[in-house]
Amino acid sequence: LRPLDSMADVSGGIRTGANDTFAPELTDIVDRQIEDVYWQRKDSKGESIDNVILTSLDEVSSIAGIPDAERRLLLLPEDRNELKGTNADSLLKQAEKGKIHKRPSVRNRDPWWYLGEPPTPHAIIPKQQRHRWLVIDNVSKAFVTDAFIGVRFNEPDRLTNLSEKVVLWMNSSLGLFMSELVQREAHVADVTVRDAHEFPIPEDAVLDQIDVLEKASRAFLERLERF
Repeated sequence: LRPLDSMADVSGGIRTGANDTFAPELTDIVDRQIEDVYWQRKDSKGESIDNVILTSLDEVSSIAGIPDAERRLLLLPEDRNELKGTNADSLLKQAEKGKIHKRPSVRNRDPWWYLGEPPTPHAIIPKQQRHRWLVIDNVSKAFVTDAFIGVRFNEPDRLTNLSEKVVLWMNSSLGLFMSELVQREAHVADVTVRDAHEFPIPEDAVLDQIDVLEKASRAFLERLERF
């Protein structure tokens, strides 16, 4: 076994400092007619995808990584001149009128509206774990706030479906048991970034077998359905 941080960057999600401004709900974005270039981006295939951002455990319910999230992250340019005449700029002006830029959570950022583009995690661990243990395969390429821990693999293509295999392991009873052995004393959050760093992950040869076992289980269930 090896610690998760030996094969991935493991870190807390972003802090926008003002989710009401930088992570508005999609209905608000549509009502304000915010230009899509600021809440969408291109994926590796050149297709447009929404800047979905997870802010609460309530927005995720399964390891499949298809969140029920209404918020979108606004990624605005550092140069305010590029925003001139846009609805996004009108949003900033309204925020400044409400003194959002004076909040302690954003006033030390220069400029206060510029977040850059945060990394997209391959897997997501909610800090608060309710009812059942849950680790998510981030197939929707969502961004995450600091309510979550993001896991970004150093060599994501080293194994086929590496993220899916690690997530399946971490969600298994054995994976949970191993995590409990290394988890630290009780925290405000159920899982801390330090806990996640030390989560034990099996070697590649074992991870490779996870896909084989999953396929065998599916084939067995399909066979049962025929009877």
